[in-house]
Amino acid sequence: QAALDEGFVLRGGVAIGSAYWDENGIVGPALVDAYRLESRLAKTARVLLGETLLLTLAKVRLRDAYDWESFLIKWPDGLIGFSPIPIALSKDRPRATIVERVRCLQAACAERPHDAAKYELLIRILENPDRAHVPSVAEIQAGATEVLNRTQSLLTG
Repeated sequence: QAALDEGFVLRGGVAIGSAYWDENGIVGPALVDAYRLESRLAKTARVLLGETLLLTLAKVRLRDAYDWESFLIKWPDGLIGFSPIPIALSKDRPRATIVERVRCLQAACAERPHDAAKYELLIRILENPDRAHVPSVAEIQAGATEVLNRTQSLLTG
């Protein structure tokens, strides 16, 4: 919500794994995975989750009763990420206000149709939160395989 207040939406990737840092920067497989998720797969206003993180979440869910699935969404392309729905259903701000804010951001880049189109999926999800698909544990596991397959095809194709 803070990003919307500042006039932008988020696109990103979240991965877990090894990372190495010092005063000059950070490197490692987890950073590379997150970068690939954001730069090659996200393609629109959304935050995707990496293979190892999805597998870890599936294991935790199998032994834990906490309802964290409401924070996840299975996007129409089969990838899994953080859901924008909890923000849209916030008691602090009406959903219509949030949708209108995203539409304003979309209108601001109307001269660049490719950029403007990147907001469509987010707007559809925010307008119809009941139609958003919360993934099951099996879908989270399948989502991990999907992420792995897509990132490998990016590397070889």
